[in-house]
Amino acid sequence: MATTTTALAFDAHQPDLLLDEPRPTVASSIVPGAPLDISAAAGAGTKGALAMLEDWLQQQLRENDRLRHSMAGAGAGCSAAIVTCPLDVVKTRLQNQGRLPPGVLPYHGTVDTLRRTWLSEGVRGLYRGLGPTVLGYLPTWAIYFSVYDSCKVYLSKRNGGCMAIAHMLGLC
Repeated sequence: MATTTTALAFDAHQPDLLLDEPRPTVASSIVPGAPLDISAAAGAGTKGALAMLEDWLQQQLRENDRLRHSMAGAGAGCSAAIVTCPLDVVKTRLQNQGRLPPGVLPYHGTVDTLRRTWLSEGVRGLYRGLGPTVLGYLPTWAIYFSVYDSCKVYLSKRNGGCMAIAHMLGLC
């Protein structure tokens, strides 16, 4: 007895072989409308799959304002975390020195703390705790930027296109 196999393209619009209706897929259930053809991506290799994903993401960013603002907010939050992390490390060390064991020299201000951390631990010491901070900032700023922009658009439409109200309320 011969067995036959068929290649399955995972597309939300392809009818199910048994049910004759569109079947949801992993890609379409996570991101509706995602044009991910798993069999084509697998045949193209990792670079082909990444290229398909990159093309799809660029198209979404061109067409979707909310996604664009979310990405901008996430990028801004990440940038802020990277810039301010050394100062957070300094602040934490200064706050936690309390009672030091004998022989341990206390930090004397921001510059001294930066200098001693740099000399003893290097860049890794200055960026200690960056990972959790970035993970906290990414969703926070993505949501903030999206809501902020949506509120501005809503208020300007509600007031006949006048952005003055949105600016007065501190939304701009």
